Amino acid sequence: SVTTKTYKLILTTDGEVEVQNTPEMAEFVRRLSACVHACEGITTEELERGIIQDMQRVINEMVPLIQDHKSLLETINKQARAA
Repeated sequence: SVTTKTYKLILTTDGEVEVQNTPEMAEFVRRLSACVHACEGITTEELERGIIQDMQRVINEMVPLIQDHKSLLETINKQARAA
């Protein structure tokens, strides 16, 4: 079960965002800002189709392969130096 919270943001006619000044709201705004910056260059449609989850899946699959490759190269280099 997913718990959701509701936050109220007010967009002024000047394009500014006003929020309630609480620690929880400050953390929400910080997270929202980080998400917007991290997604720069990714279209809304791509986000809605789940591109972030796809990238996480690929990274999770690739990290062990990269680590294994690095370990293999280190072993080969050690053997080459010993020969």
